[in-house]
Amino acid sequence: GDVVVLIEREEKEREVNGKKVKEVSWVVRSPEGMVVQKGGVEQFLDRLLALRIADFAERDPASLETYGLDAPKVTIELTSKGEGKEEVLQTLRFSRPSGSGEGYFIVVGDTQVCAIREVDYEFLELAELNFLDTVVFDVSHDSIREFAVEILEWVVGQPAPIQGGYTCRREEGGEWAIIDPPSLRGKALDAGKCSAILARLNMLRARQYVSRKAEDIERFGLDKCAAKVAIVMDEKVGEKVERRRKTLLISPKVGLLHIAKFADSPLMFTIDGELVELLKAGVEKRAAVTLPGQEKRSHDDHDH
Repeated sequence: GDVVVLIEREEKEREVNGKKVKEVSWVVRSPEGMVVQKGGVEQFLDRLLALRIADFAERDPASLETYGLDAPKVTIELTSKGEGKEEVLQTLRFSRPSGSGEGYFIVVGDTQVCAIREVDYEFLELAELNFLDTVVFDVSHDSIREFAVEILEWVVGQPAPIQGGYTCRREEGGEWAIIDPPSLRGKALDAGKCSAILARLNMLRARQYVSRKAEDIERFGLDKCAAKVAIVMDEKVGEKVERRRKTLLISPKVGLLHIAKFADSPLMFTIDGELVELLKAGVEKRAAVTLPGQEKRSHDDHDH
């Protein structure tokens, strides 16, 4: 459904050196529970107020459908509050017809359709994703009990991917062990590789949010993931500790980045390629490989 983002101006008084000082800030009221990066709302509003008209498209059009404005994708309502009353100052409706780059808007009560640049329209359509905190997953290293990695390779013309992967579990003594697949069970685990994966997972940061629309899942390759990671962790709920599972889906590489989302969230975001490289490298301890002739050369060097 539609996402309603409500940003309100908040005024507070505090005392500084015996004088009352009024502080003004912008607060996100909806969606609830949103974690916002410091200064993010102010930056969003500054950019919103700096929007420029790219072109005056048409006055009094026969049909708003031409511009997608019969069913606007974004509506911005500016209101003022005072003495218990709320007054709508201006309502702007934005949209972009299919196949068009630039976006269009109309002010409710006016008949002039205006065009805005593609980059400005996309900024508006992302709305609250512009100022969300970029940390998308943050748990303590010690709370992760298990992680299961699936590596998927899709071959053109084949309905199912080639699958590989492994599962690691923290044992009672705190050491990590490979528990799946059976062929790796009991094999020596490389603590350095395991720690590198955990360090990436326990504080996962988005480079940029790109969408929250279900129709973009296929567009961004998340219907045919390159990797999946199921993380099992302990979470304190009140006085109790509950075990929960969170699954990260990661797309094939798009340029230098991957697009990812959690299975239980609509938010899609970009991450760098390092996590996927670590996941693909696995956690099995491998014996050092001595190349032919290398051993002889080392003896020769020693003799000299």
